[in-house]
Amino acid sequence: MIDAPAPQSASRPPARAALLVALVPLAAVTWWLAGSLSGLLLMASDSLADLARSPSGSPVPRPDVVALPLISVLGLQVANSLLGGILAGLLGRVARGHRPALVAGATLGGVVLGLAVVLLYTAVVPGAGGVWPPGSREGVAIGVSVVVSSLLGWLLGSCVVLGRLGSGAALGALAGALPSWLVGLSLAVTDPASLLDGFSTTWTTWAGALVLVAALVVVGARPLSRVAWWPPVVVLSWLVFPVPLAVHYLLVEALVGPLGTPPLWRVPGDAVVAALRDPLPWVAAVVVAAAVSVGLARWRGVRRPAGGAGPRSA
Repeated sequence: MIDAPAPQSASRPPARAALLVALVPLAAVTWWLAGSLSGLLLMASDSLADLARSPSGSPVPRPDVVALPLISVLGLQVANSLLGGILAGLLGRVARGHRPALVAGATLGGVVLGLAVVLLYTAVVPGAGGVWPPGSREGVAIGVSVVVSSLLGWLLGSCVVLGRLGSGAALGALAGALPSWLVGLSLAVTDPASLLDGFSTTWTTWAGALVLVAALVVVGARPLSRVAWWPPVVVLSWLVFPVPLAVHYLLVEALVGPLGTPPLWRVPGDAVVAALRDPLPWVAAVVVAAAVSVGLARWRGVRRPAGGAGPRSA
């Protein structure tokens, strides 16, 4: 009976190592799925439309599934790869108790693995890269943009291993990237005819605002100095998508040239338009987060004396 705990304690290191190893494929699948979900939904929607057509209708060409993170709409490539990287980095939260550097390295390995598989697949399989062959300047520009957006997302998401402030920053980045990603999902399942008839994506901004509330509550307001971190988190959530989008267009412009891309003087305007979202959801998020933080602080303050009185009376 005394020697029984020994095998249990001896089995812990392999189990902990197995968790880190499992994070690599899990992060790779998470990145790919986030980058491919809008394309997968579009393919499913097209398949349903084909079923509704007469048998004489010509089949709709399907994109290559593996290469979906690379062959979506240009603006959505940034949103998809950025959010995929953030979610992959956030997976480090499940490995609490491990060294932060090891956890971040495991999730980074997963993102790099996913990128390598997609890029190599499009380079080897003919036609897998869509309309832009991998060896062309357009294909290189898109590939580099997806890599940069994915790694930036991973870097922001991996802040979750740095404690409450890092977790708040990671959730703030998620709040800023989520609305554009949700817009892509909405476009994938929406009838094109309805886009001209009152189609609205306002709800996506409110969804991001809800995540921003969680980010600010995680940062907290106790001690009061933590409130000084709220403005950086809000600014991060506001700019996390427009800035990579501007870099994306500048990169395409530099590698491809002006043909088929926005002129250089329009690129900052595209980023500004992406940043000019309705501020009301973000303002509401700050107000709600402040109210929740105050309520939590008071609730904890009430519980502490009650919890401390129990042992003394006993």
